[in-house]
Amino acid sequence: MNLIWRRRSVIICLLASVVLYIPLLIYYGPVEIRNPYGNVTGCQCNKLPGSQTQLKWLQIFQGFWFIGSFGDVITITILYILITKVIIKHTMKMKPVEKKDRNSSIVTAGNDPKIQVILQSPTGETETRIENATRSTEALGMPTKSNQQKSTFKISFMFMTISLVGFFAYLPSWTLIIIETNNPSFWTNLSSVSFHICLVLRRMYMVNHVCNPFIYGVFDNVFRVEVKKLFGKK
Repeated sequence: MNLIWRRRSVIICLLASVVLYIPLLIYYGPVEIRNPYGNVTGCQCNKLPGSQTQLKWLQIFQGFWFIGSFGDVITITILYILITKVIIKHTMKMKPVEKKDRNSSIVTAGNDPKIQVILQSPTGETETRIENATRSTEALGMPTKSNQQKSTFKISFMFMTISLVGFFAYLPSWTLIIIETNNPSFWTNLSSVSFHICLVLRRMYMVNHVCNPFIYGVFDNVFRVEVKKLFGKK
């Protein structure tokens, strides 16, 4: 993908995000609430009161958001699994070739003749002695784990970590969406402590977006280098 299509992809993602989240501005907003125990009135960001038709459309939007987020996590997980399988497949194909090249280089090195030229001999003539020298293959032994194997393991583990973090980050949000869709008065019946706990769980999907750059930074050396360049460090 060239630079032009990268920029177009970013613009398309921004427009899609704006379109998908416009309904939040319609169905959610500041709602006046009263505390019957302390005679206190305040505002809370909650579902705006409306007709049954508006409530029905809100439930449709919540169902669409649930299906979209669930499909997003499943699609990313499947794509990461396919990418990992391709990487492992190519690594397994390259192993016999590397082993064959390494064995042929060892045999060639062992059969190379060693030529010694002695300029001063008892007969006064130049002697040339050819000896077959065998090179020790101990230093050329196969490493226990090649750099390519380590890289494959890191990439596979990185994809698995991203998938697990995404699933567990979205799981509380999915659960609360199902609950509030079936029970529209769910949030109004909660106590102050329970409300804030559920609100944190409802927004837990943000952890997925926050953690992804750090996960890439831990496992991907190229990503770390590019981030350092972004901040002017080499």
